[in-house]
Amino acid sequence: MFKNTLLFITLLVISHTSFAAVLPAGTEIKIRMQEPVNSQLRSVGYYFKALVENAVNIDNKEIIKQGAKASGKVTMLKTANRTEAAEIELMLTNLTIDNRAISVKSYPVAGRGELVYRTKVGTPNLEDEPITASTGEQISNTIPVLTRGNFIELTTGTVVYFILKDDVIYY
Repeated sequence: MFKNTLLFITLLVISHTSFAAVLPAGTEIKIRMQEPVNSQLRSVGYYFKALVENAVNIDNKEIIKQGAKASGKVTMLKTANRTEAAEIELMLTNLTIDNRAISVKSYPVAGRGELVYRTKVGTPNLEDEPITASTGEQISNTIPVLTRGNFIELTTGTVVYFILKDDVIYY
């Protein structure tokens, strides 16, 4: 009985590993926001909904279909104050591959609003420092954002590019 059970488990593992595929780290995923993310209404930890904008192909095989569901997480959200512009940071957390939600990890992407406070009449205080991710990495200002007063917003329909940080293994 034990040998039969062991044989069954071994065959099960082999059959699953033979169909394993890898979406490599560094793969670019282009998504379109399906809802707004606004620092007035949302907070860090909020999960947003999105759709994959372009199909993702690996070795001439379509891995992720155009229009596949995706989701991500707000990892930093700061409203503006007298000395700092509003900022937002996002990470991609899930992709739909073969009708299954698969956990993924992307590099963070961020956007910075405009600093509207003036230090002297007629002189805008425009900071042009790079944005530092919550992980300590410096990232570019890659998300097109709107600023309204002290708040920052990513509108529905905004296209955001994510790069996978780790390989994604799926079956």
